[in-house]
Amino acid sequence: MKVLIELIKIIAVTIIVGYLILNLTQNDYVYCEAIDEFSNSSIGIFDYLGVILLAFIIWIAGFVIYFLIKKKKKLNIYLYFSILTLIAFHSFIYNEFTRAPEQDREIKIRICEKSTDDGMQLNIKKLNKNEYDYINKTNWLPSLPNETKSVNVKYYRDHFLGDFHLIIDLEIPLGQKLDTTVYSKWTFNGKTYRFEEYQD
Repeated sequence: MKVLIELIKIIAVTIIVGYLILNLTQNDYVYCEAIDEFSNSSIGIFDYLGVILLAFIIWIAGFVIYFLIKKKKKLNIYLYFSILTLIAFHSFIYNEFTRAPEQDREIKIRICEKSTDDGMQLNIKKLNKNEYDYINKTNWLPSLPNETKSVNVKYYRDHFLGDFHLIIDLEIPLGQKLDTTVYSKWTFNGKTYRFEEYQD
């Protein structure tokens, strides 16, 4: 019975301290796939899982050490596991204090509001040229003319197989035409110009 009570205390202390760490290290940075997908600035799921796995390994090692030390001398269970959980979650704390100040917050918010993502297809509607150029920092997407009025982006991707299908619809002011010698991969459909690229 004593062992069960001790385990309950350990779990409770760990959950409380871990919860506080995760909440206190949360920030209001603007994240969305529309910004991260083409700029390579996102934190991959495997990177995040790696941080969690490292925290788990540290905690398990500390948990074992606790019972080894406890056989020889008495330890304060609350203090020990509070410190252990802090050490295990050190990556979250370090990242919070070393994170650079956020820039371009307003344009990020506008881009995120214009985008939807279901995990397979990313849709971004009615971007202006500045917003489009912002998500195209790596120049993976095609460049746009200065007279760009509005841009819609549809991007289907399969991260597992590496397949993708990219469609960009470009609207320019009425009466103007796109220079097809410069933008040779764009086709006119009567209302907008379209760029399409895919990989199967």
